[in-house]
Amino acid sequence: SHGRQLSPDATQTLMNCGNMTAEQAKEAKLIDTILYPDQVLSQVPEGTKVVPMRKYVKELEKDEKPKPLDLKKDDKPKIALITLVGTIARGWDNPNSRDPTICSESAMRNIRAAYEDKTVKAI
Repeated sequence: SHGRQLSPDATQTLMNCGNMTAEQAKEAKLIDTILYPDQVLSQVPEGTKVVPMRKYVKELEKDEKPKPLDLKKDDKPKIALITLVGTIARGWDNPNSRDPTICSESAMRNIRAAYEDKTVKAI
């Protein structure tokens, strides 16, 4: 709520509203902009490492409880782009599933890893 300049009560009220369209989330100041994937990639600075989803999924398949992707290859500042699509469910991702489900444990692990990475300057 602090980063969005919203009071904790206002943020909680918005979260209790349930699903929102992208436009509604923007109007509520929960997001800054709405972009398609190609538009996001066009704004990534040249020379920035972009990890393909297939590579990320292969890393997930190696462990029962997969580790977040290691972004600490160097000390250069980074922006973590975490894309979540689908219904939110409890538990860990199943990399063999084609079901568009956001698994809470996996999503939080990745958000937490980006937050704790001192080279990540924005999420």
